[in-house]
Amino acid sequence: MLDSLLESLPTARLFLLVNYRPEYQHGWGSKTYYTQLRLDPLPPESAAAWEHKGQFIEEGHLVMEGPLREILWLLLFDAVHHRGQLSTYIRPMGGRVPSIYGPSADESGG
Repeated sequence: MLDSLLESLPTARLFLLVNYRPEYQHGWGSKTYYTQLRLDPLPPESAAAWEHKGQFIEEGHLVMEGPLREILWLLLFDAVHHRGQLSTYIRPMGGRVPSIYGPSADESGG
């Protein structure tokens, strides 16, 4: 499924994060538009830090309390969700998506 997705999007600016076993052989490794960045597992002492209890406080009010991994995961998904909303609402009206959540394909350098 990933092979056919990547074959159909060679000119699209796409960031795809995939986790697979080292023995898996995919068909897109030799493509000129493909770059692989290896992310090694965290050492045990770094991985344990994600389990420390943290708090997300906004305007003096406790919004969420729990492991840091859960809080940061929520913030990441919130940013992704709002960037998707922005693109979905602006582009059909002929607008250009600004780079407020990181680079945008609608602006130079995006």
